[in-house]
Amino acid sequence: FDNWKFDKNDLVLATAYVLGRKEGTPLILTFDAFEPTIVAGTKFHEKMMGESQYYRNGNEIADSADSPNLLFIERGDKGLTIINKAAETFDVTAAKMPGLGVGCYNELQYDFEMCVDYGGDGQKYINKWGSPNRGGIEIGPRTALFFVKNEA
Repeated sequence: FDNWKFDKNDLVLATAYVLGRKEGTPLILTFDAFEPTIVAGTKFHEKMMGESQYYRNGNEIADSADSPNLLFIERGDKGLTIINKAAETFDVTAAKMPGLGVGCYNELQYDFEMCVDYGGDGQKYINKWGSPNRGGIEIGPRTALFFVKNEA
C-alpha cells in the first residue's frame, strides 16, 4: 500500500473540492479540521447552501486557464471556488467571469477582494484581484480559493 500514500496537500485539495461542490456532505476529520483551507471551505459550504452549481470551463475564463490542473466551480451568482492543483502559480492579467454577478467577492482564507464588472465588450471580467490596480487571476500552486459575494 506504500504507493497509495497521499501528500497532505492532496487531501486538503480533495476536501476543498468537496466543500466547493453543491452535492455531498464533506467529512472533516480532526487532523485537518483546523487547516486554514478547510476552515475557509467549510464557511463557503455553509454560505452556499441552496445555491446552484456550475463547473466553468477554463477556456471560458482565459485561454491559458484551459488546464486539467485548474477547476472553477460557480455557486449561483454568489460564490466561486478556484482550485489550482498544479505545482506552479497560475497568473493571468485578464480573466472573464461570465457566471458571477457584477459586484465584489471576499476570499475567505486569505481575506482579499475580487470584483467583477462589465468590460468594454459587454462581457464580465475580473477587474480587481486584491488591489484596484490588478485584474485577472493569480492563484498559487496547490491552492484553493473560496469567494463569497459581499452583501450590499
